[in-house]
Amino acid sequence: MKPILLVASKLRREEPPAVTSQSDTWMTVRQCAAHLQVHPVTLRRWIRLKKIPHIVLPGGGSDYRFMKSVVDEWGRNRALGRQK
Repeated sequence: MKPILLVASKLRREEPPAVTSQSDTWMTVRQCAAHLQVHPVTLRRWIRLKKIPHIVLPGGGSDYRFMKSVVDEWGRNRALGRQK
């Protein structure tokens, strides 16, 4: 039986999406809590109460990500009294 060889030139490697600006980065719970200057427990409470925009990563359901630009807009709206 002959071994199967894969030709590297035929493999297609997908590149991650390019980040266009610093504000379009994704943050973890710790990073977002530090950015908002709150404790991570407070941020998780806001997640549970659906007060802050976030996405849930697949898996256990307790890992979240926050887009910096969306969190900044959310913070501006809260500061101006325009809460959703």
